[in-house]
Amino acid sequence: QLALVELFPVGVRSSASGLGYNVAYALFGGTAPYIATWLVGNGHSSWPGFYLSTLCCLSVVAAALGIGNRVRSNSESVETVGSDISPQRAS
Repeated sequence: QLALVELFPVGVRSSASGLGYNVAYALFGGTAPYIATWLVGNGHSSWPGFYLSTLCCLSVVAAALGIGNRVRSNSESVETVGSDISPQRAS
């Protein structure tokens, strides 16, 4: 979950990670039992394992590419608040 959150800028992080997680879960997690049943029913008893392994490998590659190529926004830079304000001198 942390890897998914790190892919998005701060302003849309919650919505984008929630939407991405739930859409992926519905598409792949929701259909996996049906695909596995269909594969076993057609005589391919070991193919559900290959299907899940392939999806796991694809998700690891997508996460590695996404996190490695993510560009940090200006709001995420490590600066202290007010560092751009110069101190005023009493005259």
